[in-house]
Amino acid sequence: MRLPHIKTPLPGPKAQALLERDRLVSTPSYPRDYPFVMAKGRGAEVWDVDGNRFLDFASGIAVCSTGHAHPKVVQAIRDATEDFLHISSDYWHERMTRLC
Repeated sequence: MRLPHIKTPLPGPKAQALLERDRLVSTPSYPRDYPFVMAKGRGAEVWDVDGNRFLDFASGIAVCSTGHAHPKVVQAIRDATEDFLHISSDYWHERMTRLC
């Protein structure tokens, strides 16, 4: 794995512009802790909109950290979305029972 690489001061100019736009149009009830504006992720690496590369040590809330864009995870998501995107946990579906 390549080491993180920083190309601009943080946050970079593109990130700063988006953060300012967000401040004007988004609700303050949706706070964020870090001025990181993600552009893409691959494995354990993430890039911001200014091309800075970081190691991703975080995952979302109540999720497994599978990395970003792993081909098997992407294919599993594609396969599942051919049937449906979401179902409430108030109902049953075969994949959930099979996984348990």
